[in-house]
Amino acid sequence: MAERTGENEQHHEWNCRDEQIRDLAATAKPYSLAILQWEPARTMDGADAIELEHQRRMVSLRAEE
Repeated sequence: MAERTGENEQHHEWNCRDEQIRDLAATAKPYSLAILQWEPARTMDGADAIELEHQRRMVSLRAEE
C-alpha cells in the first residue's frame, strides 16, 4: 500500500483486471450531468416560457432514444 500523506487521504486497492475495464468501457454510454439552481432572474418576464421550451426539448430528446 501507498504511504499516507494526509490525515483524510485514503488509499484504495482496486482488484480489477484490464479486461474487465475494457469490457465495461466498451458498453458504457456517455452521460452529462448539469446541476441547476434558481437565480434571481428566474422570476423575470418570459422565464416560464423559456423553461417550458427547455422541458419540451428534453422530452423530445428522450423520445429519440
